[in-house]
Amino acid sequence: MKSSNLAICLLTVFIFSPSLFREPVLAQSVDSNTRDPLLPPFLNGELTPFRQRMLRESLDQLNKQAETLLKNKQPDQAFALWYREIKLRHYLGTKEEIQSLGRVGKIAWDNNRSQDIKIIISKLQEVQENLGTQKQLTPENLTLLLQAYQNVHSLDDLLVIQQMRLKLVEKNSPAEEEILEGIGEVYLAKFDYTQAAQIYESLVQNVESRSETLKESEYLAKLADIYEQNNQPQNAIINKEKLINTYTTNKQYDLLVNLLISIGHDYEELKNYPKASENYQNAFKLAWSLEYLGSSEEALTDLANLYSKNQQFDYALTTYNSLIAVQKKSYNYYGLMQTYNKIGDIYVNNKQYTIALNYFQEGLKLAQTLKYQVDFFEDKIKKVQDNKN
Repeated sequence: MKSSNLAICLLTVFIFSPSLFREPVLAQSVDSNTRDPLLPPFLNGELTPFRQRMLRESLDQLNKQAETLLKNKQPDQAFALWYREIKLRHYLGTKEEIQSLGRVGKIAWDNNRSQDIKIIISKLQEVQENLGTQKQLTPENLTLLLQAYQNVHSLDDLLVIQQMRLKLVEKNSPAEEEILEGIGEVYLAKFDYTQAAQIYESLVQNVESRSETLKESEYLAKLADIYEQNNQPQNAIINKEKLINTYTTNKQYDLLVNLLISIGHDYEELKNYPKASENYQNAFKLAWSLEYLGSSEEALTDLANLYSKNQQFDYALTTYNSLIAVQKKSYNYYGLMQTYNKIGDIYVNNKQYTIALNYFQEGLKLAQTLKYQVDFFEDKIKKVQDNKN
């Protein structure tokens, strides 16, 4: 007990020593050669278990003091203490050293301290290199490094560690799948969609061979999203269409409706309008049968806009009128107002001013109720009346 009290007293003296803060925080680096007073005066080799416990208690207190300084808006002083802590954690073993680097690295990241992040990444790389030289890049140490690099968002280092981990696990095992997912996420964070797609393609193949339907659907959805992000709608469609049977079999109808609408968007982007129309119609039929009013409205809106864009005005009008029924049922007055406007525009383009005027007047009534776009509809009505006369 006396020894513990002595360690805490010594710690207090050195924490509050004015000389500690005379230099900039970066000068208090983790690589400083200055001997720390918290270490035994005649240290040869490893610390005894007793000395380890005493040092660990002191460093835990040092960490708490640094946290207090940070809360009190004294970040430079806080990081000076953390650098001191990191240097001393080395004497408690690789695990504690890496964990402290990761913990302080996360704090540096959260507080936008870019120079500190660089220092911590450099130290992690040094630890990694030393472990490699000593042939100590074990699964446990690689996992520790992985977690630390994640905290400082060092994406290139994460890839290196994940590739090392991949070589140590069994093929087609859950461990390999977990690592591949991690690699895929890193590529996505780097916006390297080509590499990410390759990873998820291999994951899809792995789960297909094991007939894991739910996992396969998860990867296919991810893969489709990657291809969309990479502006490859055709590849996105291929993966989405594989999902149709999965969602149908698993009765995931909400996902299926959204999927069909999404496929319609992809075909529309490819200017394959018949296929786009087919998917919008299928989405509407399914959504309407399940009384998914929001999805029904979305599918009909996309379908009607598609017809209108392609100047298939008869089909567009029929679809917009169906949309009105859905919007009335769901009390979507804003959407209804917009639909009246679109129908009115079609009749104006066909010089059917009387019918157009009726729809614009219906839109105006809703605009007045909503107190929104009143002037817009009044201007439209005036223009139609002028053209009519």
